[in-house]
Amino acid sequence: MKIRNPRRRINSNFRCRGFTLVELLVALVVTAIISSAVLTLAYAITSGYEGAEQNARTNAGIRSSNIFFCDAIKNCKLILQVSSDRACFWLEDTNGDGAINSAELRFFYYHGDSKELRMLSFSGESATEDKIELFQFGSNNFMEFLIMKYNDHEAILIENCTWVKFTFDVAAPQTEMVNLAFNVSSNNGEKRFDFTACKRVSPLASLGSDLKLKVSDDD
Repeated sequence: MKIRNPRRRINSNFRCRGFTLVELLVALVVTAIISSAVLTLAYAITSGYEGAEQNARTNAGIRSSNIFFCDAIKNCKLILQVSSDRACFWLEDTNGDGAINSAELRFFYYHGDSKELRMLSFSGESATEDKIELFQFGSNNFMEFLIMKYNDHEAILIENCTWVKFTFDVAAPQTEMVNLAFNVSSNNGEKRFDFTACKRVSPLASLGSDLKLKVSDDD
């Protein structure tokens, strides 16, 4: 009588079997679907966070620019030039000589190539000493002339601007009110903004009856 080996039977019952090609393909497809869903969710979360952060930065820049722009108009001595894409203010008579020099000016202007609203100022000894006459601000290219002549400093106030336009009540240097309107592009589309401010002191405080600068009494 032949006796069977029980260990051999157990081993034959529990013999390992590999995956078939169909099973591997199904597993790969399921893994790809799950991975795609996870990546899509992660991208959506990241994009939403970046979009919210960008909107927050844009809104903060617009608020600070509004405050800065309006304060410049309210407290300046004269509004010297306003055109469709720029405005120039004589902020204060720093040296008290009753004359305008480049270091006392601020330009707010639109840089169309980069779609940025910028602020421009000047520095240097010559910018402080050279005197500027009111009639010079009548030139559309006067800002570019000053840039070539003096050390200039630019600050970007607002990015992604379109349809920028400066408007005013009366022509400079008698201007008392300036409005700045522009669109800002963001993830939520374009939004329109308006800044409007008026001078606190009449232009005649710095101008004589002949609409020329009052001459300082200092020698």
